Amino acid sequence: MYEQRILDLEADVSKVVASKGPTATTLSSLQKDLEACRDQYKKKLADQQAVIDSLRDRLNKKERKDAGQLQNLNLFMVKS
Repeated sequence: MYEQRILDLEADVSKVVASKGPTATTLSSLQKDLEACRDQYKKKLADQQAVIDSLRDRLNKKERKDAGQLQNLNLFMVKS
């Protein structure tokens, strides 16, 4: 979604710059929209990375806990 919007806005900015007599208002507006879209995209990526990191941490804790339980079970089986 953001990727396509960014590409569209970049194309619009290029068209305005290439046209004869681009108005500063139009160009400024497009550049602001483009920057806002890029910022939203970066925020979305950062939020997704935070979720991934959190899930990875939870998985690592679970794996360590399971490994400890398995080791305890193995020790119990050896003693029996």
